[in-house]
Amino acid sequence: MAQKVASKLKGNMWRLIILAIAGSLAKKGKVAESAGTLSTTNGMFVFLLVFIVLLIGALSFFPALALGPVAEFFQMIA
Repeated sequence: MAQKVASKLKGNMWRLIILAIAGSLAKKGKVAESAGTLSTTNGMFVFLLVFIVLLIGALSFFPALALGPVAEFFQMIA
């Protein structure tokens, strides 16, 4: 019984933390654009977004590609 209550409180605590973060972000005002602001309305932003997504995907898939030949070698000698 105590574990159920503890897990419910833990679940509600996360909800409260998320709501607190959302409230904090909602309070913030807009900041004027400056020379260092990355605009999200041009092609450069789209290019960088797609490039970073593909890069992270490739880097997370690369270990499987690199370990494939190693596993095949050990399979051959076993």
